[in-house]
Amino acid sequence: MAAEVKDIAAYIAPLWVIDKRIQFHATPGQGRILDGIIYDREGILDIKGRKDLPLVQSVTFADQEGWAPGAAGANIVKARVRGLHSGVSTAIQYMVLIASRREYGLFERDPTVTPTGDDTNYVGRGVLDWVTRVRDAVERLDDGTDQTDALLEGTVSKPVLTNVRDVPVSDLAWMAILEFQIDIESICRGARSIPAA
Repeated sequence: MAAEVKDIAAYIAPLWVIDKRIQFHATPGQGRILDGIIYDREGILDIKGRKDLPLVQSVTFADQEGWAPGAAGANIVKARVRGLHSGVSTAIQYMVLIASRREYGLFERDPTVTPTGDDTNYVGRGVLDWVTRVRDAVERLDDGTDQTDALLEGTVSKPVLTNVRDVPVSDLAWMAILEFQIDIESICRGARSIPAA
């Protein structure tokens, strides 16, 4: 039986949902929104040639905690049963690198063109095309319905925000950093590892 969000620590749960959704939508040959991109969740792949592109790769994360009132939430209720009362808010920044072939530029010039040569039907998608698709994939359920769920299966209380930062272009690829800003407002001290639900 596969893990569900209710099995994952509250602090990690939003990142787990993002990872799960990118992986689902990038599954090769399924015709989903990220079909054709390589998902390197461990962040270990070096871009050495065209065969390594397009790519979405975990890069880094950071977080910062702040004071928060003891708002009601499933995690806080569980924590209070254990005698923990002090609420914290957590702002997590999770970053992925997105890269595509340099010759495709920032975005696809003409999506109506039929691919030729060794290219597949993903010919010409530039780095901003893939950034947009990764953003959308993170906000779509991973059950095949393509329904929108901006609250990441209830692991956050408001939709995730994103920032895009450019990375110096290489001879091989255009690259961008996509940063997810995740706010978790209902975690108690000493309860970060308690499952979310």
